[in-house]
Amino acid sequence: MSKFKGLIFAGLFAVVIFLMSGCSTMNSNGNSGEKLSPKVVIVTAFGDPKDLKEVSESALWYNDQKLYETLEIPGGHSPLYYNNQGVGLVITGMGKSNAASTIMALGLSKDLDLTNTVFIIAGIAGMNPQKGSIGSVVFVRRVIDIDTKYQIHSNRIEELSKDYPMSLSDEKEKSWIDRVSKFAMNNKLLEHCFELSKNVKLKDSSDVMKFARKYKEYPKAVEKPQILIGDNVTSDTFWHGKIYSEKVDKWIKQVTDNDSEYMVTEMEDSALLSAFVRLDKERKIDFNRILILRSASNFDREPTGVTPTIDSFHFSPGYFLATENVYIVASSIANNILKNWSAFNQQFK
Repeated sequence: MSKFKGLIFAGLFAVVIFLMSGCSTMNSNGNSGEKLSPKVVIVTAFGDPKDLKEVSESALWYNDQKLYETLEIPGGHSPLYYNNQGVGLVITGMGKSNAASTIMALGLSKDLDLTNTVFIIAGIAGMNPQKGSIGSVVFVRRVIDIDTKYQIHSNRIEELSKDYPMSLSDEKEKSWIDRVSKFAMNNKLLEHCFELSKNVKLKDSSDVMKFARKYKEYPKAVEKPQILIGDNVTSDTFWHGKIYSEKVDKWIKQVTDNDSEYMVTEMEDSALLSAFVRLDKERKIDFNRILILRSASNFDREPTGVTPTIDSFHFSPGYFLATENVYIVASSIANNILKNWSAFNQQFK
């Protein structure tokens, strides 16, 4: 009888231990009770990283960095792909809605600790041919959203065509835009990483150089790819054309009191930073550990004598060069941060 009671007690004890073990959390590294804490997370907008036939913002990271582990992010556009060396990749989807919602989902994940993570936004962009060439990589100093504004349409067609789509009505509007549409990056981090990239060699392309000669009225457009520092505009509208680009330039000068002339254009960064600002307030991430790199895949306007059409954009051969060059620069920075993690943490507390 006592032997039978002993067996019952042993069985109950085993059940209790089993249930208790089920209450502990298990992260995707297999470490019980610990959150995944990547040192560097790369943020891209598009691409199926597992498609070996595709060249995209994401594929180079996935394959070269061997980001074969995944952590599902409820509400996000993609899981977090990562490796055991401390690198992660999240793909937000194109446009501002996808960008903001995916970053919020990432930052609020119960399985992640991102308080010390360095985020590198690495993607392609349109280049202002007055500022640089296709294949160049830009360290972004400021991001300005051009979608947030008043638009009061005139009843007179000639006035509408003259003023649309950009006009600044008054100081009240400017104050509102300052609060919600302008983001300054951490200049200390930017300068540090820019310095790390000084000796990085970018790729070039004879096809791109041949295409760029159509823009010979812009001296910087025909230069070889370079690593630059400049400002960036975000819009959910994909635009291409000299008239629109000139209006954007005028708008940027108005909202920055002539302190900025944009270099590159894209469709996500202001939304990404809006999400990061909120996560920083909740102490989920450190906004000062965000870096933006954009590489030019095309010019934002047509060359002289050409009508701006969707074809005039698609004829640009710069997509592959841009995806490669932004990876070359961003991966060199990520690798340096990982190699010198302790010193980096001390420098950017």
